[in-house]
Amino acid sequence: MSSLKFRVRLLLCGLLVAVSLGAQTTPLVTSLVTTMTSPTGVVSSPLFVTVRDQSSSLPDAGTTVIYTTDSTILFLLASQSVTDANGNASVSVIGLQPGVAHVTASVSGNRVVFTVTILDPGSSPVPLPAGIGRMVWQGSSTMAGGTPFVATVWNGGTRAAGATVNVAVTQGPAQLLNGAGAVVDGLSLVTENDGTLAFDAQFPTTGSSADDFSIITLTVENGRSAVFLVHALPPGSSPTVQIAGSGNQVFPLVDGSPSSVPVTVALTTATGAPLDGVSVAIAPGADTNASCDEPVPITGSDGTLDCHLIVTGAAGSGSLGFVLGTMAVSPSIAYRIAPASAGIVRLLSGNLQAGPSGQLLPAPLTVQVLDSFGNVIPPAPIAWQSGTATIVSANPATDTSGTASATVRIGSQPGPQTVTVGTSGLSAQFQLTDTSLGQLTPTAGNGQIAKIEQPFGKPLTVRVANLAGQPLPGRSVIFSVLSGTATLDEPVVQTGPDGTASVNVTAGPRAGAVAVEASAGGDHVDFALSALPPAALSVTVSDWNDRPSVVVPGALVTISFISAGRNGYEPVSYKAPPYPTSVQGITVSFNDIPAPILRLSGSGTMTELLVQVPWELSGNETARLLLSTGSGATTVPDLAVENFHPIILAEPAGLSRTITLPITGLGQFTPLANTNSAGISGQTIATRLSLSVDGLPLRILGITADPVLVGVADVTVSVSLGARWKLAAGDKITVKAIP
Repeated sequence: MSSLKFRVRLLLCGLLVAVSLGAQTTPLVTSLVTTMTSPTGVVSSPLFVTVRDQSSSLPDAGTTVIYTTDSTILFLLASQSVTDANGNASVSVIGLQPGVAHVTASVSGNRVVFTVTILDPGSSPVPLPAGIGRMVWQGSSTMAGGTPFVATVWNGGTRAAGATVNVAVTQGPAQLLNGAGAVVDGLSLVTENDGTLAFDAQFPTTGSSADDFSIITLTVENGRSAVFLVHALPPGSSPTVQIAGSGNQVFPLVDGSPSSVPVTVALTTATGAPLDGVSVAIAPGADTNASCDEPVPITGSDGTLDCHLIVTGAAGSGSLGFVLGTMAVSPSIAYRIAPASAGIVRLLSGNLQAGPSGQLLPAPLTVQVLDSFGNVIPPAPIAWQSGTATIVSANPATDTSGTASATVRIGSQPGPQTVTVGTSGLSAQFQLTDTSLGQLTPTAGNGQIAKIEQPFGKPLTVRVANLAGQPLPGRSVIFSVLSGTATLDEPVVQTGPDGTASVNVTAGPRAGAVAVEASAGGDHVDFALSALPPAALSVTVSDWNDRPSVVVPGALVTISFISAGRNGYEPVSYKAPPYPTSVQGITVSFNDIPAPILRLSGSGTMTELLVQVPWELSGNETARLLLSTGSGATTVPDLAVENFHPIILAEPAGLSRTITLPITGLGQFTPLANTNSAGISGQTIATRLSLSVDGLPLRILGITADPVLVGVADVTVSVSLGARWKLAAGDKITVKAIP
């Protein structure tokens, strides 16, 4: 019988045997049985051959037939058989796991090859012995200080509690013992809650001899079978166990993988006969992280087992011995675990540091490279990379402890920075932050005025930048009210990609100055605001002719209000720009952009202002008008803004054939006009106009920007005789923008 590496679970069904014949020479060997079935784990029907003399065809009695197999899924119960008077010889096999195997029967170069197919057992309950091959001293039992026979019944991958298992000796002189130690022909056992059962057996002093061999069969009711193979040993003797190679051999192992150098265990009787079919296990007290690559190790016909060790756990050295047949312990052998390939890059220290641009970080960045079992990898190459930070110095490889370090300086890239370290396709990242703040600058919202308990028109906005002027995103800016009454919609704001952060402010219930501070990284800026009571009981926006008007960028409009405080403003007008934006404490703004004041008039509580709408507004939006008198403030929200809405500022004084009309609300000029600046030579408008008198059109001769007034164009038209008569009769000129 060939050496057998036992890679099985004994959870199999029957086996099917097919026979193919080899070349035939003297003597003639033929197969008597070509097919058969047998439950897995039970001794099969024999594989029969007949040996005949080739010349006479008579049975060849007393001839030795040799049986061999290279398969690991079969166990031959004998390696040879002698033909009987009819020339017949046979051997039985046990199927160990599903698959196809071959058994060769040979005599003097003539052979028969059996092809065996082993099928899966399915979901039927199957007993799994704890160590298929056992040894028992003749005249002694496993009850007398020995280890009982133990098996577990599995059903579909689950331990089967309460399963009935029948136990019988199906070959050899071994005897079963009941719980009282009496010899019985058979046992009927019920598995415990964990699916296990146990029983005892012995080899009697009479009726058996040393080196006898027995088979004990376990059969689950309505299930499958399995066997124990049992050898008898002479009383008081122990088998001889040898480890192939020099004593205390060191096996270099890769953690978690089978060693390519097997540990060869040889087991013989005291007389030197090989003991086959004996189970092998790691001895108790040895390294519990070591095992054989073979799931169910068992010695072959020559009494040897090649165990490819699998060792997991910490790298280093260890030792172990083998238990054979639950009783014999081998000499101790030594082994050494070498780490596996890199599996983990672990950040040890230096992560999440922060500092200003150009600062050398106080702690080095340190990593450790381990295998997937946590063992230190000896010197391994390390690569350090960063597109932002500066790597001043770095270890190119790990040391004996598996660690490597780098000294890093914060780069000039604002905000988060990373350093990547990698080896063998693995990597990890250190997260760093540039905290440098060169300046905290207010960009919008300062100097605003709002009515008490009303929001200020613009958010307070600051920009955070480093020393190089680059924006710093992701920085926290803290806004707080230092004095006055006001509320903030969000006191802590993160800067955006452009480095800016904004907060909306609402005036409180008390009038007065409001101071708001913005701070970040030790720097701070202040905003000065004013919360005022109402400045006016009513505010209206009208055109030159006292008709309600829309807001057009650059156009002249009249702001009329009934004062809620001071009365009797002194009338005043200004002839040319630049016009003031504050007159006698009165200011007007659109979306917080100051409006130039051309004229102040009125009497009593009624006041009128002629102002220019700032060119900074854009059409198709809304505007917020803020009127402040210095002691009060009133807002008019959601004023419609249009790109153009022409208004004639003055009708013609005479009936000339050619007249020039000042018109505002024509939209932007080309080149662009600026707020509070008069027209310049060569400016034109893109708006198309239509002028008429009671339906009679006026031909436009030219349009020029007014050299004195802001936002006004002088339109020269030709007036027909009929149109002049209508003007004389009191009709007005109508002006329209053509879409």
